[in-house]
Amino acid sequence: MDVERVDLGPALLIGLHEVVPMPRLTEFFSRAFPAAAAGTARLGLEVGGPAVALYAGPVDEHVDVTAGFLAPDPRWQGAPDDGLTATRLPEGRAVVTTHVGPYDTMEATYGELSRWLSDAGLRPRDVMWEEYLDGPDTEPDPSRWRTRIVQPVV
Repeated sequence: MDVERVDLGPALLIGLHEVVPMPRLTEFFSRAFPAAAAGTARLGLEVGGPAVALYAGPVDEHVDVTAGFLAPDPRWQGAPDDGLTATRLPEGRAVVTTHVGPYDTMEATYGELSRWLSDAGLRPRDVMWEEYLDGPDTEPDPSRWRTRIVQPVV
């Protein structure tokens, strides 16, 4: 597994926030990403990169998640509408890795990342996010989907 240590600068996520039962996460994403794209367009903002899902707290039966897109300017001070929220992503130390393959195989990547963090003597913070670089909308072959995993650390 390739893991890179990074120093995160400011970033602002505009998206839909909910606490979702894990089995309904895909359904949530199918609502959240189009709503966030439409909301950022109404605000006159261009989407700043791939779709992002921010997870707060433990990922178990229910998931505290905000799904959307990064604002092009992290200093933007506006107020989203239609139930969207603007959330500042954590700054500081983090590790980053990329999962390649279908989403239902990501658990193995998370297990490897957890072992890597332990071996490196790093503790994960209680928030992390995924950036969907290539997925069903851009790549028909699930074995080639790429998801960047960003884990802030203490």
